[in-house]
Amino acid sequence: MIRLLSATVLLGLVSACGGNGASQCTPQSCNGCCDSTGVCQPGNRIDACGAQANTCDVCVSGAQVCAMGRCTASSTGGSGGSGGSTAGGSGTAGGAGTAGGTGTAGGAATAGGSGTAGGAATAGGAGTAGGSATAGGSGTAGGATAGGAATAGGAGTAGGAGTAGGSTTVYPAPHGSFPRVMSQGGPTLSAPKFYSINFANQNATNLAGFDNMIGTVGGTSYWTATTAEYGVGAGTAGTPIHLTENAPTTITDTQVETWLKGKLNGTHPEFGTPTSQSIYVIFYPAGTTVTMGGQASCQGYFAYHSNILLPPSNLPVAYAVVPACDSGVGVLQTGTASASHELVEAATDPFPQDNPAYSFIDQDHVVWELILLGEVSDMCAQDPASVFKPTGYSWDLQRSWSNVAAAAGHDPCQPALPGQIYFNAVPVLTDSVILSFGGGQNYVTKGIKLAVGASKTVGVDLFSDASRSAWNLAATELGTQGELTFALSKQFGANGERVNLTITRNRRNSQYGGTPFAMVSYSGQAQHYFFGIVGD
Repeated sequence: MIRLLSATVLLGLVSACGGNGASQCTPQSCNGCCDSTGVCQPGNRIDACGAQANTCDVCVSGAQVCAMGRCTASSTGGSGGSGGSTAGGSGTAGGAGTAGGTGTAGGAATAGGSGTAGGAATAGGAGTAGGSATAGGSGTAGGATAGGAATAGGAGTAGGAGTAGGSTTVYPAPHGSFPRVMSQGGPTLSAPKFYSINFANQNATNLAGFDNMIGTVGGTSYWTATTAEYGVGAGTAGTPIHLTENAPTTITDTQVETWLKGKLNGTHPEFGTPTSQSIYVIFYPAGTTVTMGGQASCQGYFAYHSNILLPPSNLPVAYAVVPACDSGVGVLQTGTASASHELVEAATDPFPQDNPAYSFIDQDHVVWELILLGEVSDMCAQDPASVFKPTGYSWDLQRSWSNVAAAAGHDPCQPALPGQIYFNAVPVLTDSVILSFGGGQNYVTKGIKLAVGASKTVGVDLFSDASRSAWNLAATELGTQGELTFALSKQFGANGERVNLTITRNRRNSQYGGTPFAMVSYSGQAQHYFFGIVGD
């Protein structure tokens, strides 16, 4: 599946408020948005809540919360309390982009690569473009997960509105299904081998750091947690490639592909012998702008991955491009986080242009792909705690989606962070709704079917994977203004409770037919989301 900005949000959705481990700025205390360094910024500042900060006008302190770049009414019916689940880091994207045709679900699009988005983007339907992107988020996360598998009992999950009989000691309480990242049938890498490539004009400190991260990450518990369930084995590293040539000031993704093919034609022994298990990671230095899919590096995206076919046998070889971007923690740590995103995706979807693997979302949850895009790292790139530094490790890394953890009611973004309890709220979505990705591609997915001008009340099931106090709730439409109106019967709750959500559909979405929305659960700096769609 083609991915132009694979860690971006296609409907103007940006990373949630919250700083890089900073506790001084919270959505409740900030009259605006918390930037990537944890400093409260006015809502229209370009660095507040990502590049699309203008979608989050100045929030009224106490009465509103900035949830994923949008001002949303916060709890007014009481306080849910923090309860000990505070995420430390915020994966903040860096720059807006406009996707020119995004590969969506159902295996319709064929890939042109995949990568790491640096900010918000607006999509133009399904299509084939060149490459996908990974999140420019940075920060050190604070944790999540514990508890047992989902079992019966507690609050019911039947369709329609209703009120559960209070909280339960079954953890996690029953709730609706989470998305699954699906394979289009291509291979994953059973024995990936990474190559770190740096130019002569690369900063010496950054070069050493990038080499060390590429040389060590494949043997870490992080790598196992993010890739093993998809059939990926431990990663090894080839000898770092230090070029004698300087990087150009500008280069396009097509030129990168041509350059790499020339280096892998057998006349450059320093590049080793490429195989279908190889992943070449090209780190561009400061002063070089890489244009991919019409988007400039560090403005439209932070990194991307793709593949080439080497003659004469058309051997597929994966590669990633990591420009010198800074999400607020420096080029080095931003680069290692972006590189980790791309390595995980390049191992689980190594040949997106020619034989894509794990790259789209199951049909019942296809709206998640519209919002986040569909590779495993994409699905976690906008999580406030997406980027973290593992204990005893020197480099920031990005967490990635686990189908297994999601199905068990734990934090889908793995590895699990110590000392944190995962919590979320899942609306009951039993209707069949038509979602259009443009270009004549329509998908029947699960959502809330509602005529324009009508209202409907549905249940929202709350769960946590261990005991914790209540948390706050909000609902917000995504990428639109005024298409939906929400009213919650209660604006906080705990594991096993059901809250009623009344939705009024004011008008039809002209681009997608249906209007995507987010159910937001938040407590302190921790925010978790579940996406749905209201449509025909």
